[in-house]
Amino acid sequence: MGLQQDVVLRQIRDMERLLAQLLLRKDFSEIEETAESLAKRDGRVPESGNAFLDTLVRMADQGDVCAAEDLLLENIPAGDESYLELALIFYLHVSEMEDELLENSNYSKEEIPDGLEMLAEAYGVSGIRM
Repeated sequence: MGLQQDVVLRQIRDMERLLAQLLLRKDFSEIEETAESLAKRDGRVPESGNAFLDTLVRMADQGDVCAAEDLLLENIPAGDESYLELALIFYLHVSEMEDELLENSNYSKEEIPDGLEMLAEAYGVSGIRM
């Protein structure tokens, strides 16, 4: 992994940590644990306990990251903190995906901060660009 990728991943984690603490008043490690459990499923169907999150993860893993992100951002309910947590888990999952899979999906890790920024704005927070 190159230096630029390290910077992008750190930026993603910092943005997610800020949103988790600011909007959810939650320790980011809880979100990381859920994302890690989704990543360690060894090819099985995702089982997060949330059907919508499982659908998003499945779509991303099958190479349809853009459509999964569009579905996520098009369905943001006003003020629903559980949805925000779900979105953070999704972006964390995508940030851990192999660059080659993302490239084949016409997506890159550099796009994740844009999605996080749109998510933050939907929850009333602007200017979080790191």
